[in-house]
Amino acid sequence: MKKLAFALAALVAASAALAGKEENGDAPARDASRCPALVERYGKSVAVVRYYVKRGAKGESPDLRVPYKCPRCEESHYSDSVVSPERGIPAEFAGFVVGPDRVVMEDVMIAPEFIDRIEVECAGETVRAVEHEAAPSRNALFLKTERPFERAVPLAFTGPGEESPADLLRFYIVRERGETLAGVVESNAGSAKYHVDLGKAIYDGIPGTLLVNDADEAVAVEFEDEVELGAEHVDPPGEWPVEPASARFERVAAVEARSARGVLPVTLYFEVNRSGRRGYGDNDIRKETAGMLFAGGRVVVPARLEPGETERLEKIEANLPDGSKVQLRFVGSFADTGAFAAEFEGAVPAGLEPFEPFVGNLLDMRSSLFYRVEYTAAGGALTARASIARCSRFDVERGNVPVACFEEIAGVDVSGSPTGVFVLSPDGKLVEFNCSARRAGSVYSGDKDYPQGARLAAFATGTEFDPENVPRKTVDRDRTPWLGVEAQIAGQDVVNQKKAAAILAENGVRHPALVTSVAEGSPAAELGIKPGDLMLSVRHADSAKEIAIDADDEYDTYVNWEELFAEGSRFI
Repeated sequence: MKKLAFALAALVAASAALAGKEENGDAPARDASRCPALVERYGKSVAVVRYYVKRGAKGESPDLRVPYKCPRCEESHYSDSVVSPERGIPAEFAGFVVGPDRVVMEDVMIAPEFIDRIEVECAGETVRAVEHEAAPSRNALFLKTERPFERAVPLAFTGPGEESPADLLRFYIVRERGETLAGVVESNAGSAKYHVDLGKAIYDGIPGTLLVNDADEAVAVEFEDEVELGAEHVDPPGEWPVEPASARFERVAAVEARSARGVLPVTLYFEVNRSGRRGYGDNDIRKETAGMLFAGGRVVVPARLEPGETERLEKIEANLPDGSKVQLRFVGSFADTGAFAAEFEGAVPAGLEPFEPFVGNLLDMRSSLFYRVEYTAAGGALTARASIARCSRFDVERGNVPVACFEEIAGVDVSGSPTGVFVLSPDGKLVEFNCSARRAGSVYSGDKDYPQGARLAAFATGTEFDPENVPRKTVDRDRTPWLGVEAQIAGQDVVNQKKAAAILAENGVRHPALVTSVAEGSPAAELGIKPGDLMLSVRHADSAKEIAIDADDEYDTYVNWEELFAEGSRFI
């Protein structure tokens, strides 16, 4: 691996050679770069911070994504370099020496359990360091070295003077695949975008940059991804509000503990009829999942249950943090997503802490730190892993409602697929959780759905349930529906005679059923259906769902009315 001092010297030499060629007319004139002078002035203040990581107690590893500013496209990326605990390949980050034994860098949020050691290289010497303080409002972390640097030159900061903060030059040095690259951005204000919803102009920040004025004097360092124009931070690191570095992970641990009081492991038991267990796997008889406890006592279970599964749902058992079990009562399956509501058969047990939905404006919280929690439920026990996340962008969901998309910071690669994921706001409100998306009717898609805002709040009290997706007793499931009619397809001449073309089109029927006979005493007779009638739709007595009667072949006395009621499909 190249030494930083050597790489910086090579960069200065290459830039000087380029300038000489331009002065001699050997190459077309180019826009002069301030990089060589800045590298020469601040090269002994820019550090490479190396995190050597190790696996956790259960063999898990941190999901490291090493950020860097690309000098070619001026965009922030994540390196695809392999960080290997076994091979001793560390994650590298840019840092700035701001004191004899003090280095500031972007807060990359690597949990202490995964840190083997931290080394800082600057001006040709390498010193071990530990995380000391954090500045959450600046997305920054301070390291303390085990001894003072001997060759590094701590940055000295001066005020911005008459210049606007947005016009200060951004200078950065990044490590990419073993190479050291420097770059400058003359002004970020030119890329500012005005957010109408916020009434603010915001531009993309450059994590890990040194802000300098026209005299090349250091003004501040910046680690924020997004900066509000006119409200830039130009105070030096020594004036930032800080907290102990351990406080970040103490809050993460508190979120994990809080999750155990609001996410309940749930076991679903399904009734098996016909010939016992034959033909059924374990997952058809018993399924483990989890439920989110909402204020008011409702438990929302984001389990993807098809109607054929829900109708066999016999018992819902919740596992409490103290190891005891209680029964939940089915309330209803939500019509627009893959989740169902349940409630306690008695009072909400003590010791639980329900979630309150976040209903504020996420646009105002773009730079806030949220908490993303992955949880699993197995054997009646809950395992939750929390990490800090930021709102990385906005998207739209059904109904053209804006939703926030969250980017996890140094998450943990948990083994196996998580049962679920949810996001909490800084004050502990539930921002979103995942469940299966659902198309119109009763068919689920494999896509994930992340309800937010009003949709999320509706889970607590909403009653928009699917009347078809409910538990049914065996006697109801196995009975054979009988309407008591014989029918055939009505020809176009019959449709014309009855002047029914318009109403058929309105009901989506192309091949109507012409009743040829009605059994005496049948449900059809009680409904007043007579030979010669055209049947357009049918509805089960326990349902509000109208099913169009359409066919591609002749109707006869063996019409599968049960299939029509259950699935809403055409019959032949």
